[in-house]
Amino acid sequence: MIYRRVEPEVLMSVDEVAAWLNVSIYTVRRYIKTGKIKAKRLGKHYRVFPDSVRVFLAMNTDASVKETETTP
Repeated sequence: MIYRRVEPEVLMSVDEVAAWLNVSIYTVRRYIKTGKIKAKRLGKHYRVFPDSVRVFLAMNTDASVKETETTP
């Protein structure tokens, strides 16, 4: 039988995401609750998937670029 080693995925705390996005922890929690950022709840705390933050940034960066391009 062959076993593959599975690397654990690194999860981020709400504080770390807030520092990365330069927003408050309350804003990050709101993004999680509205589904803009994917996270898991472990006990009383959320843990955020870094890839979901990257997707969130890419979607919002594209939108802000499109808005500035169309604004006269």
